[in-house]
Amino acid sequence: RHNGWGAGELDRVVPVVGDSTAREDVCDVACALNFSWCALLDDEAALGYFKRAREASEVLVLDHYGGGEAASVRAWHTPLPNGGHYTWEHTGWDEARREVRAAMHFTLPHEALRDAFSYHWKLRPCREVQELLRAAGYTTVDGWMEERDAQGNGTGHIRRVALDEDPQHPYWTLFITAS
Repeated sequence: RHNGWGAGELDRVVPVVGDSTAREDVCDVACALNFSWCALLDDEAALGYFKRAREASEVLVLDHYGGGEAASVRAWHTPLPNGGHYTWEHTGWDEARREVRAAMHFTLPHEALRDAFSYHWKLRPCREVQELLRAAGYTTVDGWMEERDAQGNGTGHIRRVALDEDPQHPYWTLFITAS
């Protein structure tokens, strides 16, 4: 047994990597993580994606981010265990379209990788994401966010949050579940 699962249940878990819109399979849970769905820049494309996910799964899990700091050109540096660091940089922000351009850079002990990954995403308000998911046929749409202590550090406690408005934090990430 693994994590309370019975024999054979792990055999049912089949990760699918690729174009989810081209598959005919049905699954219990579909996940669009690493903010991948944010690359759908127009609402019709996002709605079509969410409708296809609704046809193919019982539950959809998304991650999402935003806040005033997300809507700015700036960089965040994070140390790596090997003595290097990676940088997450917002290289451009279009307020009218709510679109961000971002890149990841790595500085390692013996080399630097600039623009190792680059992204062009639309950062929709939570309310808009909720409306798109409901238009796609989901009836229950919830947000889930880690609580923060007085210093702004995560506590490990996850709580449900309303999606009627964006969280009031300079920079936030959350998960959205839709069923």
